Amino acid sequence: MEGAAAGRVKLYADLGNTTLHMGIWLDGWVGARRVAMRDLQGPEAWREALSRFARECGLPDGECGGALGCASTKLRGPLAQAVREVFGVSLRLLGQDLVAPMAAEYDDPASIGQDRLLGGFAAWRAAGGPCIVLDAGTCVTCDVVAEEGILIPIAIAPGLPAMRRGVELLAPHLGEALAASPAQELPTESGPARSTRQSIAAGLAHALGGCAQRLIGAARSVLPQDAPAQVILTGGDASLLASLLAEPARLAPMLNLDGLRQIDELGGQ
Repeated sequence: MEGAAAGRVKLYADLGNTTLHMGIWLDGWVGARRVAMRDLQGPEAWREALSRFARECGLPDGECGGALGCASTKLRGPLAQAVREVFGVSLRLLGQDLVAPMAAEYDDPASIGQDRLLGGFAAWRAAGGPCIVLDAGTCVTCDVVAEEGILIPIAIAPGLPAMRRGVELLAPHLGEALAASPAQELPTESGPARSTRQSIAAGLAHALGGCAQRLIGAARSVLPQDAPAQVILTGGDASLLASLLAEPARLAPMLNLDGLRQIDELGGQ
């Protein structure tokens, strides 16, 4: 990669509770990858994950024009250190170096997570108007973005990873059946369960899909009845959630990374 091109390369990173979602941009997305937090134990694991991603994208170590991320406070240190060592740039952070240009209806606006503002901003830009955002990660976060671009938080509900972890902790005797029910095998249609494994899988699917459908209903209730609002799904379990809903929804797997890129560009103007 020539020096001029390398200078335009940007790394964007969205670090959640259980997953690091990374993307490299050069006049378009060069590549994206999700890495589970369980695979990022220790500084060397962080460095290796970022180095491998850079190599996959054809980006030699150190050839990067900048990096912007969204991360919770306790996880910023390891990510920032790895970005500096692998990409040779300092990680700028949403909420610290740049802010999401979106207001929120919250008793204490400063307490709302930057990831929710980020997702709302990106969804509003993508939809071109009012929308309902469901981020299906460790938890399922549901927000409305009104016509004027104001975030209206609806709820934070347990997502699939949280539900699975709860069963593991409180009903360990179901652990074997739970482990045999990966997310990609959850049923998307109703039917009788013929085993404990099938019962667990069906229960997870009904809980996730039913909860999301109720969240969408709650979200629509705060919007004017005649206001169309597109449902936008993002997060690691977005594709699964889309198959469980009773209505069409738009999948946006790069939503938060696109939001970071757009905020970065706005900040540079």
